[in-house]
Amino acid sequence: MKEDKTKSKKVSELRKRAEDALQGKDEELSTRDARSLIHELQVHQIELEMQNEELRRAQKNSKSRATGIQICMILRLLVIFLSIRMG
Repeated sequence: MKEDKTKSKKVSELRKRAEDALQGKDEELSTRDARSLIHELQVHQIELEMQNEELRRAQKNSKSRATGIQICMILRLLVIFLSIRMG
């Protein structure tokens, strides 16, 4: 929960800095320029969503592999323990 608040605060600070940097850069945009910018932003948004999906898949696969490795280690320890106990 505290981590979420910290992350939210960082995002808010980043947005504030970006807005401050943008001030004074007001320019008139033509309709064509505005449409072009909207298109670029929409494409970028879709790219980010696709990257996010890929990162989530990779994270899920990584967790699955880690779990498999942990199971193998536990089984090895169990075999060693049983062989010592029986031996």
